[in-house]
Amino acid sequence: MGEIAGPTTLTCNMELRFPLIDAIRFAPGIIIGNIRGKLFIDTGFADIQDVNLSKEIEGSRLLHNDEIINISSIGGGFAWSLGWVDLNFDFARVTDFEKMYGSTIFQFWMGKQF
Repeated sequence: MGEIAGPTTLTCNMELRFPLIDAIRFAPGIIIGNIRGKLFIDTGFADIQDVNLSKEIEGSRLLHNDEIINISSIGGGFAWSLGWVDLNFDFARVTDFEKMYGSTIFQFWMGKQF
């Protein structure tokens, strides 16, 4: 989503997780499974009237008169559990809930989700 800073901030994340594929059996002993899907909304606001921003990070800040009014993203993804580690694939777009900005952001990471 991007980072926000200021003397006062508020952030919110809502995420829906659901089973996507429990198991696909190709041959005896070859099974792909434990794939879970997710849809999410991230949003944040900051009061930065007294903060000097040196530059805008492309696609991560929505500015109005040099003040951040909202940083939000919506997206989805999936996680593939390999037992001791999860492979996570996320896709997101920056938005102000009226239109989308920039290109789709892709993240890959390994590890368990919260």
